[in-house]
Amino acid sequence: MKSAHKSHPAPCKGHAGFVPSIVLTPDEEKFISGSADSTIKVWDLQSGECLNTLKGHKEFVDSLALSQDGKKLISGSGDGTIKIWEIKTGSCLRTLEGNKQPINTVVITPDGKTIVSGSNDRIMKLWDLQSGECLRTVEGHPVAIRTIVIPPLGNQIITGSDAIRVWDFASGNCVRTFDHGPTAPRSIAITPDGETVVSAECEEVEVDYRIDFENHGIKIWDLASGQCLNTLRGHTDIIKTVVITPDGQKILSGSVDYTLRIWDLETGACLRTITDPGTIFEAIAVTADGKRIVSSSLDSSIKLWDGETGECLKMWMGQLDLDLDLDSDLRWKGS
Repeated sequence: MKSAHKSHPAPCKGHAGFVPSIVLTPDEEKFISGSADSTIKVWDLQSGECLNTLKGHKEFVDSLALSQDGKKLISGSGDGTIKIWEIKTGSCLRTLEGNKQPINTVVITPDGKTIVSGSNDRIMKLWDLQSGECLRTVEGHPVAIRTIVIPPLGNQIITGSDAIRVWDFASGNCVRTFDHGPTAPRSIAITPDGETVVSAECEEVEVDYRIDFENHGIKIWDLASGQCLNTLRGHTDIIKTVVITPDGQKILSGSVDYTLRIWDLETGACLRTITDPGTIFEAIAVTADGKRIVSSSLDSSIKLWDGETGECLKMWMGQLDLDLDLDSDLRWKGS
């Protein structure tokens, strides 16, 4: 296992709040960030320039999803709305309403026709991307829906709340619930072949009349059977996010323990640990070749990393609004 702890280049100007969502455009020339400052920013990955700032949400932007052609952006916010944006112009094409609590996660189906959202009110909704019509409302989660992924075939929806649940896309019925034991998923990802699910897990325990988190790990699951194939240990605090590289061979995880780790999915070995003191990794995006990683943090910073050496290549540092992020941090801790 290799570890990297590098000095940082001079920062570019960034957000005024922590950044819980990051996506790369399909051409990998730009990335897009959503922040607790209620804005969305479009960045040039090479130059570091902010190309556009999208305004319209009234609260934090917790989740982003891009259409496969990179022309439309979907955002889910703490104001309970979902917005559809045109990337080229930055204009908001439509606002979808129907949730009374924050939207935690939004995804687009592989055919590009449907948006699937999950929220704090424990409701999953399916929306027509073109018209904005709500096609279905699905209930059945006992707690907030934190994360959603969809297999490449688009025939199922996989949600993470108190457990991973697999839903039939056509009927909206739950067909499988994974057995996690005492832990619960905070973030999930799926391999490009749609056969394996990866989840970031922890256990909530009461200590001296307060909730603490322990038993941190990454679980690897067989989607068809729901069987846990492996549990990866190494993080010492909450794992906020997991992603799988486009080749399906590696897992990237970002944690409250100030580390970003790269794992071999097949063997479970930790290949590299990037340590960045003071940085709580909120979200991660990775290029198709796995060589560049974009991460965002609770301190409002965004960083570009060399995935092979662990070197920080570029940094966008925001002007953190402490009042704003104290409120957001309470949401983060309770989510």
